[in-house]
Formats: sequence, structure tokens, C-alpha cells
Amino acid sequence: MKISKSLAIPAWTGTLILVICAASLSYQSALNHGFLSWDDYLYVYQNAQIKGLGLSNLYWMATTFHGSNWHPLTWLSHALDYAIWGLNPWGHHLTNVLLHIANSLLVIPLTILLMAAVNQPISGDRDPLQVTWPMLLAGGFSGLLFAVHPQHVEVIAWIAERKELLCCFFYLLCLIGYLFYARDGCRLWRHLALLSFALALTAKPMAVSLPLVLLLLDVYPLNRMAGSQWRERVALLREKLGFFLLSLAVMLLTLLAQGQWGSIKSLDEVDLIQRLLNAANSLVFYLQKWLLPQALSPFYPYPDWIREPNGLALLPILAVMAITLLAVREWIAGRRFWLIAWLYYLITLAPVLGIVQVGGQAAADRYAYLPTLSFYVLAGAGVGWLLATRWRWLTIAMGTLAVVILVVLTRWQTAVWENDTTLWTAVIRYYPNRAAVAYHNLANVSFNQGQYEQAILLAQKSLDIEPDYPSALLNLSVFYERLGDFEQATRQYGLLLSKGFDQAEVLIRMGGLRRRQGHYDEAQRLYREALGIAPDRADALYGLALIDNHLNRFDQAELFLQQALARNPDYADALLLLAMLQHRRGAWELAKASYRRALLLKPDDATTKHNLGVLEQMNP
Repeated sequence: MKISKSLAIPAWTGTLILVICAASLSYQSALNHGFLSWDDYLYVYQNAQIKGLGLSNLYWMATTFHGSNWHPLTWLSHALDYAIWGLNPWGHHLTNVLLHIANSLLVIPLTILLMAAVNQPISGDRDPLQVTWPMLLAGGFSGLLFAVHPQHVEVIAWIAERKELLCCFFYLLCLIGYLFYARDGCRLWRHLALLSFALALTAKPMAVSLPLVLLLLDVYPLNRMAGSQWRERVALLREKLGFFLLSLAVMLLTLLAQGQWGSIKSLDEVDLIQRLLNAANSLVFYLQKWLLPQALSPFYPYPDWIREPNGLALLPILAVMAITLLAVREWIAGRRFWLIAWLYYLITLAPVLGIVQVGGQAAADRYAYLPTLSFYVLAGAGVGWLLATRWRWLTIAMGTLAVVILVVLTRWQTAVWENDTTLWTAVIRYYPNRAAVAYHNLANVSFNQGQYEQAILLAQKSLDIEPDYPSALLNLSVFYERLGDFEQATRQYGLLLSKGFDQAEVLIRMGGLRRRQGHYDEAQRLYREALGIAPDRADALYGLALIDNHLNRFDQAELFLQQALARNPDYADALLLLAMLQHRRGAWELAKASYRRALLLKPDDATTKHNLGVLEQMNP
């Protein structure tokens, strides 16, 4: 039944308002959250490059591999947020929520266009799109489900995941543009789809799978392959050449970025068998979390049966095979949408299945944001079909109940992301004896709060789970030092050196300990030894500058600081010390510039604010 013209605008308006209200209710509490120490510092509050929109900032955004990825649009988004909100986390969270609402709204026309491609075959050029009540209700339910599903919380509540939201927004625009192009043949739609795809890639490289998805749509529901001669099929491939070239370029840039940042795990850390087993498990895992969104964790460690494979490792493989065979059987029976939805899921999830392992997690909820899209479309289409049967009232009741439950679960899951303590406590609740990273990060929280003994206990618990965890071993040395146990701290550093961990890092930490103890000659030796191993370590040069400053060798200290800042322009402590030295020798304009740069990185630093204020009063 087609929607009458008199009801069209109210129907569309009501659908959009419902989705907006449901998403807003689900994520309202996220607006009160602060920044997390888990990557938010990298993207926002300690990143001076996003705190300006000058040519140098824009050049950095366009060329940097900072954060293991090339995603200039994401950097620009954070820079615009900073220009509007400064370091008020409320505004940064608001942008994430608004982007998610926009994505949820885009799911509505996408679902309608896909259903139209199935139910309204094109009989001529530029056939008008006939939107019926079942199609609108199906699209509305798909968008509503997408808006409130708790599996999405990680992407919305974590400011650092802006890249996923932006990528999905332009990914959806590309799909919608392509469906319009396939429907009426207007080349403008294809150009808009290509532009949207390019923007999706500049937000996050996960969009590289999109050209394959377009070919999938050509097969079904667009049926552009049906009855085509080989020349016509080559033409379909040729029209996507630009998409494939963009994908290839971004894949190469991403591998280069992750290699430079050391994010890619070697086969010694996670062997090939483990990666393949985890890939199969992830395919089942994300589907299971979509169907039953409980025990959602910010971090999922590798299951024991993957680290040491046993018979359980076969179950996910068998499950994937069974789902694939069932989908193929449905295809043969004429119900093609099951196989297409499953193939879309496989294709879009492929880049994050861990074959090229980045990070220490086995899976992450953020990876499911885009790949589960086909399931939301199927769910909406199913509801649209049921509403046309005698089960309509039961469908409405069950659909309403499901949405209410999901809103409650999403609000509860959003609270997990309130701060570092709630975040890592939730991980420990689910994985008390497997998540070394959670205890390590909680140890850092305790340390920053001055609870040094508690920090030591948590770090030791982390090492009980993973004895060779480098970050925990390094930080434990710092905790002992702050507690005043220099002997134990020194012993810990010696242990790290004997285990062959990052030699330069350990030497720099040892140099810092000796410097604070007043053993300047030994500290200088350790810093220089570290520079011999890693010449680009700005913190070693900063340590040498601190020693020279203490010994009143101010010119030499300033030289070391300039060298440190040449290696790391965003080194706030080095900028602050340089400003003080410039201030001391009367270079007031240089000092003010250095203080201002330091304030961009540490906006709450009282010493910097005071010194800059004194200078500006002396020399406005």
C-alpha cells in the first residue's frame, strides 16, 4: 500500500523524530562523561596539532601517521570540535552522538532503497521510487534498531572512535548514492558515491571493502549481473575502477602507518594458527553479541582455547561453515537476501578479523558497527513483511518491547565508559584472571591519584596474568621509585634489561631515577647510551637538558631542548623548560611563544599560566 501524499510528510517526520528521540535517550548520559586516558589523549587533549586550523596544522592532518593510521578527515573533525568546544568533553561527546543519530537516520533510506530494488524492478529509465507503508516501517525499524543497539556503545561513548562514526556516515552515503545511480543511471549519483567513498577512507581505512560490496549489490538486489554478457560485466567492473584504486592506495598507506608505529603484531607474538582460529571465532562472536547483547566489554582478551588450541577451536569454524551452507541453500531456493547479507558481513569484517593483528585484543565492539549493518536491514525488512500479515499487532508489541530493552541496556553500557575506573573495572568483572591490560591501566589510575601502594598491587596482579607484560614491568619500577623504594626500582629495571625489553626505554627510565637521586654523571651516561640505541628519543635529550639546567649550564640545556623539540614538537615539558630558559635570558617573545605552545598541550598547567601571565604584564 503506497503512502498517500497527505500522509507522506507526517509519516516521514514521525519516523525521523522517533529515531532521534530513541538515540538521544540512549546516549544522553554520555554527554556528562570526561576524556579517557585510553587514546583520547592521543587524539584530543594532548594533541597540539588539532588545536589550530592553520596551514601547518592542516598539512600535519593530511600527511601524518599519528595513531597508526592515515585519517585526515578524522583529525579535521577533532580540530573543528576543539575550535568550537575547546577541551570541554561535553562538546566532543555531543558530536559523536549527533554523528550516530545521522548514521541511524541514513539507515532508513538505505533499507527502503534495498527493498525497492527487490520489490520494484526498474522497467525504464528513471522510474519513480514508490515508497509504501511496509517499506517506510521497515526502514524506520532498521534505523531505530541501529540507533539503540548496545553493541554500538563503544563507538559513540569513546571520543577516540570518532573515526568509525565518520567512516560509517560517508559509507552509508556512498551506498545510497550508488543505489540511486543504479536505479536511474544518472552519473551525478555515481560521482557523489565516489566522493563519499573517498571521504569514508579519509575517516578510517576500514572502508576499503566498499568496492566489493558494490559488486555484491550488483548481483543482488540490483540484478545488474543477471543475463549480462561478459562485456557488460567488464563494464560493471570498469565503472568501479576508481573505487578499487582508492582502496588500494589507502590499504598501502595503512600498512605503512601501522608498521611505522609498531602496531602490527609479529607471528612470534600471535602465530598464524591463532589468528585464523580467532578470525573464525570473531565471525560468530560479533553475530552472537548482536543477537544477545550481554557481557559487552571494552576489551576482549584471547580465549584460552585459542592461545592453546583444543577441540573447542573447531566449534566456530563449524558454525561459520553451517551458516554459509544454510545461506547457499536459501539462495538456491530463491531467497537470495540471506547469502548477500552474510557475504556483506564477511567482506566488511575481513579487515579487522586479526589476520594482520593490530593491538592485543581478540575482538572489539567497535569493529561490528559497520559490518552488522546488513542484519539491521534484514530485521527491518522482516518487520515490514510481518506488519502486512495477521501478526501485525504482535509484531508491534514485540518490536516495542525489544527497543525498550535495548535502550535500557544501552544506557547501562554507556555508564561503563564514564571514566577510566569504570571502564577497566568492567573489563575485570568479565575477565578477572585474563585481562592483564585492565589491571595495568587501573594501576596507572591509582598512581595518578597518589595511591602508590595500590598501584603496585594492581601492577603485580597484571604481571601474575602476563609475566612479561612490558608496560606493567616498566611502570612497576616507577611505582617503586615514587614510593621511595629505589633499590627495588633499580632491581626492576635490571630485570627488564636482562629480559631484552626496549633497551632505550629502560635506560631512559634508569637515567631519570639516577638524576632524581643526584647521580648526574651516571644519569648522563645512561641517557647518552639510550640515544646511541635510539637517536630520535626526545625524552633522553630532555633528561640531559634537565641535568644541565640543574648544573647552571643553561646554553647547553637550551640546545638539548631544541634538539628534543625537533624530534617531538608536542613535547609539553620540554616546551615549558625552554620557555623558562628563554624567559631567564630575556628572550621574552620567544618565551611567550613557547609558553603558549605548552598551554595548548597542557591547558591546566598552573605554572605555565602563571609564567605567561607575568611575561604578558611585563611585556604586553
